[in-house]
Amino acid sequence: MKRYFVIFGIIRKLGVKNCFYVFIHRLKLRFRIYSFLNPIYSCPVPDMVLDDILPFNVIEEWFKQANSLCVEEADKQLRGFLDFFGKDYKFVGSPPNWFCNPFENVDFQNSSKHWENFNLFADQDIKLVWESSRWSWAPIFARALRLTGEKKYSEGLNRFSRSWCEENPFNSGLNWTCGQEVAIRLLHAMQTWQILDAPKSSPIRTKSRKEFVHIHLKRILVTHKYAIAQANNHWLSEAAGLFIGGSWLNEKKYKSLGRNSIENCINNLIMKDGTFSQYSINYHRFVLDTLCLIEIWRRILKLDKFSEMFYKNCKNAVRWLDEFVDPLTGQTSNIGANDGTYCYKFHSQSYTNFRPTLRLASTIFNVEISLKKGIWDEPLFWLNLNQRLNIKNEKYSIRSDKDYKIFPEGGYVKICPNLKNWAYLKIPIYKFRPIHADPLHFDLWSNGKNILRDGGSYKYNASFNDLNYFQGVSSHNTVQFNSLEPMKKIGRFLWGDWLSSDFLRIQSNSFSNFSNQFIISSSYSCNLGKHIRSIEYNAEGTVWIIRDSISNFSGYATLRWRLIPAEWEQENNQIKSLYGSIKINTFENKCSINLKYGYESRFYFYKKTIPVLEVRVKDSPAKIITKFEINKQNN
Repeated sequence: MKRYFVIFGIIRKLGVKNCFYVFIHRLKLRFRIYSFLNPIYSCPVPDMVLDDILPFNVIEEWFKQANSLCVEEADKQLRGFLDFFGKDYKFVGSPPNWFCNPFENVDFQNSSKHWENFNLFADQDIKLVWESSRWSWAPIFARALRLTGEKKYSEGLNRFSRSWCEENPFNSGLNWTCGQEVAIRLLHAMQTWQILDAPKSSPIRTKSRKEFVHIHLKRILVTHKYAIAQANNHWLSEAAGLFIGGSWLNEKKYKSLGRNSIENCINNLIMKDGTFSQYSINYHRFVLDTLCLIEIWRRILKLDKFSEMFYKNCKNAVRWLDEFVDPLTGQTSNIGANDGTYCYKFHSQSYTNFRPTLRLASTIFNVEISLKKGIWDEPLFWLNLNQRLNIKNEKYSIRSDKDYKIFPEGGYVKICPNLKNWAYLKIPIYKFRPIHADPLHFDLWSNGKNILRDGGSYKYNASFNDLNYFQGVSSHNTVQFNSLEPMKKIGRFLWGDWLSSDFLRIQSNSFSNFSNQFIISSSYSCNLGKHIRSIEYNAEGTVWIIRDSISNFSGYATLRWRLIPAEWEQENNQIKSLYGSIKINTFENKCSINLKYGYESRFYFYKKTIPVLEVRVKDSPAKIITKFEINKQNN
């Protein structure tokens, strides 16, 4: 009976209309309605390179390095190697085998059936097949061609695109199963034409290109309400495909639906503080990259602007990302779900470098950020936005009177004593469905290094144990009661009994050695216990004191600190490494302090071991004080 109450509560939070859309979608799948209404037929091969392409005459400082990186990437593609999730290149063939899992060198499923017949969570991970069918290889070939003028890149582009269309008839096979994947492929193809046909303001509308766009729009349309029901990046991706493709074709049905859907998506899913609904930094980047593409095509096609609220939300989303990008490296914490997505690039920078997105989004949406000029400015060149670049030398968002920033709707507190040392605290506030159980997680950065870190996602089609580990509380820097989760798991990507914060308090710290700083405190309660966490720090950000008060639990409670890989050595209640030292004090509570190993996933489908400090107490209530001191030599 309790399970039904949990499910009814989740339906209320997800929205009755959204749950109805999901129900109808699954009903159509069950009774094969999609295949009856949308039969299989051949996929048109779009014209890619129309004329001889002359290389750009580039004089910008970034050109040599950008040219080298792009050509290297394009040459790997010609040899049959594609980038998977920003981590590694896998051999897929030239042109690729569009149905092969390159990690295990086996085909996924029979590709001749209608897309509605496929189980997305079969024994293999479908993302391993989808990745090459997103057409992210196409803009790379196009950029290499425009940078060098070498015909081998046009030949490779034409060979890849023709092979894909011939082997993936419309509505046939797993590469048509997901509307978002269809939209991503469409937008990559149109981005490619935009690069190839420049300096024309809009790509040339050939018959085969228009047919290619049209069938993609037809596929997106049939499941768009299901995408809306997800209340995540799927909604925006498909709306973007409908708007951009429909506007380019000048087909009012798709154009109007896409525009309205984009407005509704952004006004609903980007919160007032700039947080995106998925509580994920990589999905947040994906959303900004998609919004940039939307605005770029709106300008190319000379369409009316979106609403003032739309642009306000876009600006807030840019500012949010700017707060969580390390200013020294351009890297970020591993916040929330991370599926390795990195689309619509006009550059060849590392997957872990968020500066290209920050630069492009801040320029397009006119937001000041403190980012110097660099190779990450390459997208501005391709979009003829060089003259709009506005450099700020000071970090605008951290003021002298206050070195923290609260995101009250998303549930984050950013703490930044200076640009070298900063941290964030995750407050359990969930307006949308949480993917990770990360209440009061604490992340710490020093001199460009993520010292205390999140576990990541690993993969979505993982084993039961791996899914529970990476999504669960044990892969975060917080307290776990017994070996249980603070929320009830009721699906692969769904938690019940969403947590809520008891309070968030910011106090002046005038009564301790850390004068003129602040104490940041928050708390949550669940049926397993209560956890109160407070954070103090000095003006330099080299000393951090975290106080965890735990009560109302039976059995035991475990505090974990997930550490940067290094040679950590333990001596009684203290551990040390070249990065600093951690000292634990539990007062009169009996405890065990052990340096163990856990897992982290910085890239999708990859995991590795990291050191984890575990502090276990048995008697309730308990208080644990952790003092972290950063080595000054490394600061």
